[in-house]
Amino acid sequence: MNDEYEQLPAKIFTLTYDQHRVNKISQFLTYNKIKFNKKARKSNLLHRLAALEKIYQTKEEQEAISRWLRTGRNAIELDSVIGEKRRSINIKRDCSVCMESLTGCQFPQKKLAITCIHKPSICLACLQQSLSEQIEDRPWDQIACPECPERLTFEVVREFATKDAFERYDKKSLLAAFSDMPNFTMCLGPNCGSGQIHGGGNDQPIMTCTTCKFKTCFTHKMPWHEGLTCDQYDAGQAERVRQEAASAKVLAKTTKTCPNPKCGLHLDKYTGCDHVLCRQCGHEFCWVCLAPFAKIRNGGNSFHSVDCKYHTDRLNGIVEWRRRTRSTGDPKLALYY
Repeated sequence: MNDEYEQLPAKIFTLTYDQHRVNKISQFLTYNKIKFNKKARKSNLLHRLAALEKIYQTKEEQEAISRWLRTGRNAIELDSVIGEKRRSINIKRDCSVCMESLTGCQFPQKKLAITCIHKPSICLACLQQSLSEQIEDRPWDQIACPECPERLTFEVVREFATKDAFERYDKKSLLAAFSDMPNFTMCLGPNCGSGQIHGGGNDQPIMTCTTCKFKTCFTHKMPWHEGLTCDQYDAGQAERVRQEAASAKVLAKTTKTCPNPKCGLHLDKYTGCDHVLCRQCGHEFCWVCLAPFAKIRNGGNSFHSVDCKYHTDRLNGIVEWRRRTRSTGDPKLALYY
């Protein structure tokens, strides 16, 4: 089948593509006041006809239109069946999204969800766009009406989404159904989004995607660690964690941020005095407790943090004395702290 027919249903008003005649399609589009290029290809006309089929959905309407498209007769019958609806759908109204003034046939003819408390005011084109974006970004069962939070059923998405978007949606729903099965694993290949049941489990941890051939580690749920077994990878990870912890410990001791709120420069100090001068802003502070030396200089060592080794109590041994007297449990000594 040509690409131009791929997005079309197999039959439109019960007729296959070959059974449709361009002149009859053109007459029916004109009858419904649908604008089209007189030199348009048959596939383009069929797309417009397919859009009308979503409006005329009762059995009586479908049969009357099908007979007229096949034979060209019974025009009076056709008008008696669909005339009133045809006139109502040609009343123009504005789409709530694109703000275009469009005829009624370019809007959904029913509520998108039974629980919606509003009539659809979004046009079919904007609805398709919304569904495509939601299918790309959301879980399959979280697709909602673009105008309210109500969830849409599988059947509604199938009816209004483009063929390509629905295929992605259908695939998502299928993968979700498999996701709770033992050994089911998602492929981590770029832009793949597929998944499969990996029968080998942890004994054969390399899962090769049947769709894109990307290799995923079943055990670690990550791209396959080429050149390393899972045990070797785990050992390397443990060593990395140990090294990172050691580095973090060293950094905590040797690097600090200037406590001046207007500065924030990262400073390194491996040796030397704990009275530090920031080379960027000139702020003086204690490296141990970050207390500003302006206060210490004026008020003494009591302006260090109480847990700083340079605090007055610690320098005088009072903190150690308190610790020891607490441990004796003597209530008389407890009166002094």
